[in-house]
Amino acid sequence: MRFNIFTIPNFLSAIIRVFRNLILRRPVLVPEDIAEYRKRICVKQCTWYDPDTGQCMVCTCFVDLKVALATERCPKGRWSFYYKGKKVHNTT
Repeated sequence: MRFNIFTIPNFLSAIIRVFRNLILRRPVLVPEDIAEYRKRICVKQCTWYDPDTGQCMVCTCFVDLKVALATERCPKGRWSFYYKGKKVHNTT
């Protein structure tokens, strides 16, 4: 595992988004087929994926965890948030 100055703040932000979804009674995890689809994009199509650490080199997140969370999106726009079967695009 590779940690740098950005890993911990990114991880803490993800935890906050997960708790927000829990409070709002929104899904926290995506269906398994969506997680597999997301991971396939990262592993097979993205040059920013580091197979040695299993991390995205853009956001430093661990891909296996990130692809399973409904609150997360690809920093390069390859896949988006997920809510009740719909993609929810980032408005910021």
